[in-house]
Amino acid sequence: MASRASPLAKAQVIEIKNELEIFFPDVEFDITFVETAGDKDMSQSLRHLEKTDFFTKELDELILSKTCCVAIHSAKDLPSPM
Repeated sequence: MASRASPLAKAQVIEIKNELEIFFPDVEFDITFVETAGDKDMSQSLRHLEKTDFFTKELDELILSKTCCVAIHSAKDLPSPM
């Protein structure tokens, strides 16, 4: 599992991991926390930013490279349209 390293994202992915462990007790869920371009670039105003992969690109790349199987995103971070 991969997720952004923000406090909210961490709380969300841990909650999801806990739920998954109930249904799949024999599966080990490792979490990778990633700083995205959106986390690193504090100069960019989010007010004027289009809905892009600013907060998801690095996580999507982990999926595409098969480094992880699942990325957990907040809907607010997803590019639009989905």
